[in-house]
Amino acid sequence: MKGDALPPHELSYLPESGKVDGSEQYIKGGILGHAFLDRGLVSEHRVGGDVVSTFVALFPSKEDAAHSFEAHKDFLQKGGKKCLPIDGIGQRGFSSQEPYHKNILVAQEGPFVIGVYDLPEAQQGMDLLKDMAKRVKPAQ
Repeated sequence: MKGDALPPHELSYLPESGKVDGSEQYIKGGILGHAFLDRGLVSEHRVGGDVVSTFVALFPSKEDAAHSFEAHKDFLQKGGKKCLPIDGIGQRGFSSQEPYHKNILVAQEGPFVIGVYDLPEAQQGMDLLKDMAKRVKPAQ
């Protein structure tokens, strides 16, 4: 077959640190089951003795990503969860609890919403979230 045999550029958005081989998946129809996180990538990572998950939701514009970020925050708050701000990662971020997925960290970086979930302790995912915020750059 002719063509490029390189993996899709979008896989470079996922952190390499502790990545569980073969755990990368493309999701269409709702990351974490949420329609406002319609499509993107997920993977698993080892942090200490725990396996946690990451996601990168892909949007056509930073405005669409901002709308999704706010919809996620609203969903959690309406469910009685607190969303504590995270400063210094992306344009905005928060830490909360996600139903069925323990603790979660979420940030918006341009046309992306990124997150780390299934965290026993929210602080465990900060380095992964920072790494993803540096990696998410649209293909040139």
